[in-house]
Amino acid sequence: MTFDFLSGSTDEEAAFMDGMTEHQRDIQDAYRKAKTDGKVDEYFSEALPKSLGLVEKIVAGKSGPFMLGDKPTIVDVVFYCFLCEFLDDKDKAKAAYETCPKIKAAMEAFGALDSVKTWQETRPKTMF
Repeated sequence: MTFDFLSGSTDEEAAFMDGMTEHQRDIQDAYRKAKTDGKVDEYFSEALPKSLGLVEKIVAGKSGPFMLGDKPTIVDVVFYCFLCEFLDDKDKAKAAYETCPKIKAAMEAFGALDSVKTWQETRPKTMF
């Protein structure tokens, strides 16, 4: 069994996906720092839209509804979990990617997957 959606089906895809997920981690680390420094409003109004704008430039030319094409990948998973689940202010997070058509479409497509909806409805209730 292979997990191409996690690691890509070629070495080039794997490297690209790794870079994208590392970039998402950098965006998330910046959020944690903003929370520590009391600069969350600045993060949502400036840093997050700027970072997502850079991601949008990378993925804008990809075909299909997901960030990297016709099928969901780990890139969709990490960006969806971050933008739609992790961030404390979902409305400000959504506003930050509202001007990024590819990211917006990917978040909607990923959130509409039956497996994602089922998980959200049945996952254990925890503090996380």
